[in-house]
Amino acid sequence: MTESLGSKLKEKSVIFCAGAGGVGKTTISASLALTLAVHENKSVLVITVDPAKRLAGALGLSELGNEPIEVDLSGIEGHKGRLYAAMVDMKESWDQIVQSCADSDAQERIFANPIYQNISSQFVQSHDYIAVEVLYDLYGRGDFDLIVVDTPPSRNAIDFLDAPKRMEEFFSSKLLRWLTMPYRSKVFVSAFKPFNAVAEKILGSAFLAELGEFFVDFQSMQDGFLERARTVSKLINSDQATFIVISTASEAPINEASFFITELFERNLPLAGVVINRCLPQNLLDREVASSAQKLDDSQNVLVAELTGRYLKENPAIDDDLGRRLSPIFNRVLSEVNSNYLGLAELYSSEIAYKSKIGVDSAEIIEVAQERGDISSLPNLLKMLNNIW
Repeated sequence: MTESLGSKLKEKSVIFCAGAGGVGKTTISASLALTLAVHENKSVLVITVDPAKRLAGALGLSELGNEPIEVDLSGIEGHKGRLYAAMVDMKESWDQIVQSCADSDAQERIFANPIYQNISSQFVQSHDYIAVEVLYDLYGRGDFDLIVVDTPPSRNAIDFLDAPKRMEEFFSSKLLRWLTMPYRSKVFVSAFKPFNAVAEKILGSAFLAELGEFFVDFQSMQDGFLERARTVSKLINSDQATFIVISTASEAPINEASFFITELFERNLPLAGVVINRCLPQNLLDREVASSAQKLDDSQNVLVAELTGRYLKENPAIDDDLGRRLSPIFNRVLSEVNSNYLGLAELYSSEIAYKSKIGVDSAEIIEVAQERGDISSLPNLLKMLNNIW
């Protein structure tokens, strides 16, 4: 008997949710965390490192930040665990890292440096590094039994996986040594003068000085950064972590999902399952439904005449002008209903074809139905993934 996705996940410490942008990844991550908190006696944290700030809305909260806040589950009958949520705040996270890794003098210089102020608040690409730091902090606290991580879109999620390695490469890079050498050794100052003269003309002497001073102080945090990066790398590659890939059944997201799954396999990282979001109902290809649609198409004129006659009989006071327009109205409505069904049935056939290309056994795929309206209520969010058990 195949083990359910819920059974696989409840034994883990960290679950990484990955997928293309726009597939409902954040909503699925929130639903997954909520489902685990309701069914298991665990303290579950869901954290998003996606720059798009959707997690709060998915959980019905007004706002989120670095510090986890508890989600009120009192309205869900029989819940066993507790749910918390957090979102990576770039500026706050950078400041916390500096405070924990640099001495007080270096902290003061770093916080005052315009280069740091720009990087900490606007440098979107640093989300990968910051996510590693935040995960290190939250996992290291030991306050949570399980952490669900909503990663950036697929190809950026690969950057997230590589962030610990790239952090080490940066601190050992020639670029960093080149940037800091004039400030660390007077012996090399004269050797750098010709280059500095050119760089100052292009960048300005003030900017060049701020850049060099920032990286000198930044390098002083090397040990703290690398310790965190290595710890998170070890966690990602441990049996305590697993991955869920999220997609919709359309070409581009399926290609992204397949790409990420291939990356996981090549890195020997575990895949717990695939969630296909916004699926059309299976009965679109039901033979009886298809037969009814065909009958409607074949006998539409007869049906329109019957509907028109019945309406006029039940509403004898109707004016002649409306009476004459009834048949075209009924005809248009029935044509639209039939056309919509045929279009959706064709789309569902395409979904089946796309799902077959994802590269995993069908038993590992969880389908989530297309939802109508607002799903930012906990009962609706819970309903999405109740079939993982």
